[in-house]
Amino acid sequence: MVKNTTRHPNEMKNTLQESLHTVNALWSQHWRQMGWALMTTVIVLSFLYDHTPLFERVWCVSILWFDLPCPGCGLTRAFCAMADGDLIRAFRFHTAGPLLYFATLYVVVMAPIQKYGFWQGFSGPKWRWLHNLFWHTTTLLYLLQAIRVFCNWWGTP
Repeated sequence: MVKNTTRHPNEMKNTLQESLHTVNALWSQHWRQMGWALMTTVIVLSFLYDHTPLFERVWCVSILWFDLPCPGCGLTRAFCAMADGDLIRAFRFHTAGPLLYFATLYVVVMAPIQKYGFWQGFSGPKWRWLHNLFWHTTTLLYLLQAIRVFCNWWGTP
């Protein structure tokens, strides 16, 4: 007797959806880990970078090629100033720099804590207003920085 091994199309569809969900979950986890590693590297280098001769060199492609600063100009120096604890100098380098530094620091510290279940941090619906306020403020400061750069307010960062 020959056993019928053909599957119903709905079974195959469910199996494919489960497989795709698993692949997406693994891919998402991989990118979260890569992002965490990159952010950790940025925080560590912000403590070290301004104490090297490379700090005086301009690395911005926009300045090197077009002699025009980009809206991201000053972020590296702002992160280094934040690592030194100088908030005023960080705001002078880039208006959104300190907030982005705190966001990066938050992710670097909270990701392992949340992963192992020690504390969930500022997540969930009751903290949504704080996330919205933070990112709207950061976006506005970044736009202010873009206007500042293009209109040459306060000199070049």
